[in-house]
Amino acid sequence: MKKTIKKALTLLSVYYAYMIEYRAELILWVLAGSLPIILMGVWIQAAQNGKFGLTPSDRIKNFTLSPSL
Repeated sequence: MKKTIKKALTLLSVYYAYMIEYRAELILWVLAGSLPIILMGVWIQAAQNGKFGLTPSDRIKNFTLSPSL
């Protein structure tokens, strides 16, 4: 009886660790996917406040068209 309970607890802890790993991977995937949008906002702000060769609308075109190349 003790062996069965110990095996069940081991399986539950392994499954829980697997579930936590999957959720952490999902969070990292979402962050990696949203990074270009965040950087586009940074570059738009820099183009509005600084002296750059590109306008904010040019930056948006750059960020939206460059992944397709």
